[in-house]
Order: sequence, then structure tokens, then C-alpha cells
Amino acid sequence: TAMLSACSDDETSDLIPEPSISISALESEIGALNFSINVENAEQCAYVCMNANESLPTTADEIFATGTSIKLTDKNKLSIRVPVDKQITYAVIAAAANQTGKTISNKLQLTPLKDEDPGTEDPGANRYHFFNRRITLSA
Repeated sequence: TAMLSACSDDETSDLIPEPSISISALESEIGALNFSINVENAEQCAYVCMNANESLPTTADEIFATGTSIKLTDKNKLSIRVPVDKQITYAVIAAAANQTGKTISNKLQLTPLKDEDPGTEDPGANRYHFFNRRITLSA
């Protein structure tokens, strides 16, 4: 039986593992969304970024057909920057494929920073400022 298990181990090592893909948010900026795509065992990769109120593609085939394809490098983590012109919430979803199969990522919702957002230099002071103003208004 030891020889049999050695044989089956050899066979499985020839199979290409299923691709895997996930996306995570990076810090947004004014007029652009930033996110990273983590991909493994993929030969192809694409993403779709659209208004979160519209219906996102739900299959890898749809994402490959309508999305933006990504040139894969030897890196597994790719940083993507998408310029946007509207101050709305966007949804992002990605797909990966290889000879073994296709898979889709988690869905991510991103919103670009507003022009008047002071950024992240001192969120504490900012919060206090808004808090103060609210008190003044309600008084």
C-alpha cells in the first residue's frame, strides 16, 4: 500500500490547483478607487468596477467578457487604481482562471474621497469639529 500511495501522490502533483482570488480595499483618494487583488494559480485575471446600485456580474465568464483584464506578473498581490468621476459607491468584483477552473472573488464596495474631506492627517480633530458644530446647530 505504501507504493500505491506514492503513485497517487505523483498523479495529484501533476494537477494544476484551482485558482483563487480575493480583493481588499486600499486607501481611497479624491477621484480614484484603490484596491488590491490577491491571486494564486491563475493564468487569466479580470475585474469589473461599476456603480454599486447596478447589478454586478455573477459569473467568471461575465467578468472576463465585460471586465478589465489584468496582466499577471510573478507577484500574487496586484494594486489597482481606477479613476472615477462620480461621488458614488462603486462595487468591484474579480475573476481568475486557469486550465483547471474559474473562480470569482468577494465583492467589495468602495467610495472615492470627497473633495472636502480633509484626509486622514488628524481624524480626531476633525471629528471634534463636526461634533461641536452639531451641538451648536441643535442648541
